[in-house]
Amino acid sequence: MLTNAGGVIIHCAPSSIIHVLDTTGKEYWSADVSRLSCPCNRTVTLTNSGNLVYGDYGVLNNILWESFNALITDSFGTSTDTLLPGMDVNQDTTLTSWNGSDDPGEGSFTFYRYGDVNKISKGGNKYCNHFSSDQMVAKLRNLSRDFTARIVMDFSGKLEYWRWDVKGMNWSLLMAEPGNKCALYNYCGNYGVCNPDNNLVCKCLPGFKPNAPEKWHSGDFSNGCAGNSMSCGENYMFFPVYAMSWDDINSNLKRVPVKDESACKMECIKSCDCRSYSYDNDTNTCNILTQDPVDLQEYAEGYDSLFVHSISVRVAISDIGTNPFHMGLHAFTEFLKLQPPAAFQQGFDCFTSNTFHLLLHHS
Repeated sequence: MLTNAGGVIIHCAPSSIIHVLDTTGKEYWSADVSRLSCPCNRTVTLTNSGNLVYGDYGVLNNILWESFNALITDSFGTSTDTLLPGMDVNQDTTLTSWNGSDDPGEGSFTFYRYGDVNKISKGGNKYCNHFSSDQMVAKLRNLSRDFTARIVMDFSGKLEYWRWDVKGMNWSLLMAEPGNKCALYNYCGNYGVCNPDNNLVCKCLPGFKPNAPEKWHSGDFSNGCAGNSMSCGENYMFFPVYAMSWDDINSNLKRVPVKDESACKMECIKSCDCRSYSYDNDTNTCNILTQDPVDLQEYAEGYDSLFVHSISVRVAISDIGTNPFHMGLHAFTEFLKLQPPAAFQQGFDCFTSNTFHLLLHHS
């Protein structure tokens, strides 16, 4: 950001390179326009909106080049970290962060918007595959009508929405994404489930344990969780969770036509390399996932079903054990569903009765 109060100098060199400098001579930005037609009778104008416009002198609306479009489309090899009202925010918008608060060099974080997909990468790797709410998406769509706002891909890895406070005469940060830790890609690691409302946001699926317990308990969940049993057979149960990056794993699925979800579950049980499954009720399709499930979340209300899918993760019963107090009510209920009806009811009554007495004992 150019903050020198002494003014701005725009210099068009004989080599047809436009330079933006402050009165001390410090250069903030430049662009090569030599590929355009003859530079005779050309003007360079910095508009009130911040758009740098290069065009024919005296010819109305004959704009040969403008920074707003060039920065977004990258047609001149340039990049920006900021969207301003009036910029061409299209289906292929890209923002690249600075290296630091006072270093405009290209940083590690890049925001991509292509079609309906909005993602942030770090050093070319996945960083944020989904936003914690749809509010930022709405701000991106409506930026052209919000003349007191800007959107910045900050060097910290946050996509920020700022608005000018007329009374305070300063910029106020109103929103940022990722909005919570669960919005970070695979924050809890493989077989780890994220819930931003919990004190400890990550937990392993029942039957799984942290791969690196010391790191896990210190708040580093990147190594994820692992189970003990990988044998093939029918002694499995399934836990429903949400895959937040369904569009990433969609190409690695085995699709099988089935009549209902029970048949889909059996397809997974029959396949020794099945890690989880997802049943599509609209098409009666069973999606078999053979890789470890990643980027899992406990709930996903309000997310686009195109990118988020409910999946059922396969867990060996031998890893959980049959002690209901080691499993929790939901896990034990799922376990009992595999048993005959009489055993299910007896086990459920036993669990709830003993839980009630345990609560009384500790109250």
